Amino acid sequence: MKSWFSIAAMRRELGALARGDLLVTIGNFDGVHRGHRLLLKRLKEKAGENGWFSLVVTFREHPAGFLRQETPLLLTTVEERCAVFSGLGVDGCLVLPFNRELACMTPEEFLSLVKDWGARGVIVGYDFRFGAGAAGGTGDILAFCRRHGLLGEVIPPVKVGREIVSSSRIRELLQAGELAKANLMLDRPYMITGRVTHGARRGRLLGFPTANLELPANRLLPGYGVYLVRVFFEDRTHFGLANIGVRPTFSSSQPEAESRPKTEVYLLDTTADLYHKTVVVEFLAFIRREQKFSSAAALVAQMKKDEEAARRLLRRHSFFPGQTLSG
Repeated sequence: MKSWFSIAAMRRELGALARGDLLVTIGNFDGVHRGHRLLLKRLKEKAGENGWFSLVVTFREHPAGFLRQETPLLLTTVEERCAVFSGLGVDGCLVLPFNRELACMTPEEFLSLVKDWGARGVIVGYDFRFGAGAAGGTGDILAFCRRHGLLGEVIPPVKVGREIVSSSRIRELLQAGELAKANLMLDRPYMITGRVTHGARRGRLLGFPTANLELPANRLLPGYGVYLVRVFFEDRTHFGLANIGVRPTFSSSQPEAESRPKTEVYLLDTTADLYHKTVVVEFLAFIRREQKFSSAAALVAQMKKDEEAARRLLRRHSFFPGQTLSG
């Protein structure tokens, strides 16, 4: 998949490749969830039928941060989104900064810009809003496409049970610790990417050496608790346990340092050194909520039970990349 971070670079390269006919979809695509995947599948199908180049347009910053100064915690980084787009077979991705120039365009101006790139059609989700003040909607897109002889399609909402799949709903589920429902809406395990840094080394002293993950400040973490995870690094894969939280058993000794949520990962059946490595962590199953223990010994006893619970899950389920528990 081709990736560009400016319109000029995209047009220059596509011109050199004589790929002027584009089928475009636009959105933030945070999480690239089940609804997004249906849209991208349709994009790829229609582009293939017509011999067009399938292009995803997304934004480096979440539009809500610019428009309302209320940026939500993100389910995916731009890099992770692009990797998923590539895995789904999309031809190209244009990542734009969501700035004042873009935010002030009228719906007509924005669609004219897209048409000027060489777009032969536009496919969007049912709730897509655009243009200054989010004045434009799907009706405007379909009307514009009719006037200019372009293909225009709107993908209806996707439901899991009775609930419409959305990035905001997935955020709510993850923060509530409802991992199975969130993963079902994502159509994959929720994952985070981080660099392993040195911590207080308490886990090693307790017999459970953990890797502390350094994550972007705007990255959403699942609700505080212990999870069965799968960890990818350097072409290797290991199962393990992840703890998300503030380590309340030890928080009284270092209240300021422990007040921020931490992500710690303990790998099963390996002593691999992860320091300074970048790892991908997939959350497969929720084991228990974080709690405060009366002593380090009580915590160790519970950690042993957590490991037993993780191993029981692994015995009952054959996990493959992309597979998780659905309930």
